[in-house]
Amino acid sequence: MAKKQQSKIIKIIVRSLLFIFVLLSIGILYLSSQKDKLVPYLIKTLNKQIAGEIHIKDASFSPLKHFPELSISLDQPSLSMNKEHRIDTVMAFERIDISFDIVALLKSKIDIEKLYIYKGEIRMIQNEDSSYTLVKALKNINPVKESSSDLSDLNLTIEKLYAENIQLNVLQLYDNTSLSEHIKKLDASIEYHQDSLRCELDFYSTLASFSMKNSVLISDQELRLKGALNVNLNSHLITIINSQMTLGEASLDLDGYYRGDQDKEINLNFGADDKDLKFTKLFFASNTDSIIDSGNIYLKGNITGSLNDELPMIHVSYGAENLTLNIPKTTDQIKNLDFDGHFYSGSKRDLSEALLKIDSISALLPDGYLNGHFNMTSFKDPYLSYHLKCKAKLDGFDKLLSKSTIDSIGGIISIDSHFKGYLHLKENAAKDSINDIKMELSNLCFRVNK
Repeated sequence: MAKKQQSKIIKIIVRSLLFIFVLLSIGILYLSSQKDKLVPYLIKTLNKQIAGEIHIKDASFSPLKHFPELSISLDQPSLSMNKEHRIDTVMAFERIDISFDIVALLKSKIDIEKLYIYKGEIRMIQNEDSSYTLVKALKNINPVKESSSDLSDLNLTIEKLYAENIQLNVLQLYDNTSLSEHIKKLDASIEYHQDSLRCELDFYSTLASFSMKNSVLISDQELRLKGALNVNLNSHLITIINSQMTLGEASLDLDGYYRGDQDKEINLNFGADDKDLKFTKLFFASNTDSIIDSGNIYLKGNITGSLNDELPMIHVSYGAENLTLNIPKTTDQIKNLDFDGHFYSGSKRDLSEALLKIDSISALLPDGYLNGHFNMTSFKDPYLSYHLKCKAKLDGFDKLLSKSTIDSIGGIISIDSHFKGYLHLKENAAKDSINDIKMELSNLCFRVNK
């Protein structure tokens, strides 16, 4: 009797599953047969909600090929913006393929197995009011005042996001900043749940040009981003995992975490090796572009500690190798500039335990040299120690002086300076110090303006 009852229950379950499968199949087949009507209707409905306008040449469904996954292919999708009787294309692609799990969708989960984007262009124009055309085009012009849906209930998974041959153009109108980049490959995965976000990224592109105020800072450089990011939305914990950015021969590595809840805390390890000085020129923008010529600048360190009532501890090692600098307004250069040192902030908020040190510095000056070392402990009551020896020609030095009465100057200057002692910043004086400076001038000549 029990066996008959179990058999009856199994038959009911099998028939129920079969019935659900048939209903799903009929529904999917109906959607496929009605795609010529359904797709234009969906696009028309969506265009009523956003400021921009979406266009799709054609769409195709593959409902049963990988069931329960539904595959959709969009042919020549684009987003445009009507502006002053002119249509501006914000983004356009040759094809977008998307594959998602129907069963997961019925459970209010968006599980995208694959999202492929092929060959296209994205144009991001920032207007003088700081707004981007792309954001404006996607803006909801008919927001729903009340909705029962909650973003916290959203479960989104994109197991594979892939894009290739995408041209990205960014233009900021208010300061003439522009970027032109060809995305060769983007391979990523994204997972968003009620309390967490996870993202893995491998991005490879060619940075054709990056300019600020009509001055080109970078051109024809390979750019790559690779790493992972985890975010806990409850504790506001952001974790960066083995992430690296390379630009040309320069590289930047990041690994660590930041906690943004009540117990604010940071533990971040970083390292940078700027072999072709691309990062350095970007950091200082166009101000040093004509000064920095070539070389390698590197740094490595960590930032760790609480962010509530005290500063985190910072420990950085830094240096330069074979650095060449152009002396402004002259044809001379500072060559073979090498230095290495480190900075330690200590645990005190007033930086009384801080240490700034350059163990050695050397360079070839025009017809001369530079050698020395530098050491400063405590930024509250600084104790300074340095020894500097240099020799250089004075020819052309007058060009560095603004509104100078000296028309021209020549000769050789030699300096040997040695200092040890405490600095009293408020009194602008040194205490218990040894201050020894020797200066020699040879073949000095100059002409004064009349």
